[in-house]
Amino acid sequence: MAKTIALIVTYGNHEKQLKIVLSKTLINSRVNHIFIVNNHSDYDLVQRIADISNPKVTLISLPTNTGSAGGFGRGVREVYKYSNDLNDRLLILDDDSYTELTALDKIDQYEKRFKLSKPVWSLNRLKIGETARRDASKVDHLYSYYNNSFYRFSVTNKIFPGRYTLSKIDPNLTLMPTAPYSGLILSMSVIKDIGFPNEKMYLYSDDIEFTFRISQSGYKIWRPYDANIRDIIGSWFDSQEINVHDAYFQSNEVNYRALYMYRNEAYLAKFLFRKNLFLSFINEIFWYANLIFRHMPKTRKGLLYFQILNTAVRKGQEGELGRSKNILKYMH
Repeated sequence: MAKTIALIVTYGNHEKQLKIVLSKTLINSRVNHIFIVNNHSDYDLVQRIADISNPKVTLISLPTNTGSAGGFGRGVREVYKYSNDLNDRLLILDDDSYTELTALDKIDQYEKRFKLSKPVWSLNRLKIGETARRDASKVDHLYSYYNNSFYRFSVTNKIFPGRYTLSKIDPNLTLMPTAPYSGLILSMSVIKDIGFPNEKMYLYSDDIEFTFRISQSGYKIWRPYDANIRDIIGSWFDSQEINVHDAYFQSNEVNYRALYMYRNEAYLAKFLFRKNLFLSFINEIFWYANLIFRHMPKTRKGLLYFQILNTAVRKGQEGELGRSKNILKYMH
């Protein structure tokens, strides 16, 4: 019988939230086994978290922090080796997000109701206490919506918003071109077809690269509005694109996380999304114009931060990935 295997990646001093996520995952009767990748945490997980010794848990400890790409990449590889059935499902979770107990039952119901072909699932991410809401849009976007985009921005998509869309099959379901790691559910057969996460990306946008390849390979990623995971702690920036740039420019010190994000997004734009050199170039120009005129402070600090950001973008376009020794040198 096919199993559901959860993967949780943790790092730093996330003991409090990991305890919550692990305990809630262990009581979920639909989860058969749990892999935890300890991405060089600041404390001893075995001594501090009693549930680690549960026979349903396999702990993998890494000697150094390999970033989100290395942590999830290693975890996916280990789960794939552990599984002996291509129908087994992998449930990926951050160490600060847990699955509601009804979520897996609900996606099973959707699969049977709509007879979905090659489904991959991205559970709806909500904050604690937040109420789930249906997507008000009447159309979904295909993965080709990102063709020639830069940082997912495309002038042609603004001019022709109906391109690369299709009508929703149901108000409760949204077709996703890409998805975050946390809440992603996929079978071992998907991993066999598309391979593993690109661990060279190190930090940020590695989930976009992985899930875009899933969509590009003919699988469909569905987000159900009523099958949820709950986030205990949010990100360093709000989810809206505008706040990503503002958070970078308004920080007191250059945020190395942002530099990895800008670098990796530039890499994706060139090596994954680019289909037409001219259109890709036009989108990059408009993206830069938006960044400069709407987000960059017109000060000496703003100009310095822009120069550092621009260097990170150029490194991504040159194909430089990994935990770069140069990423901090961009600041000098």
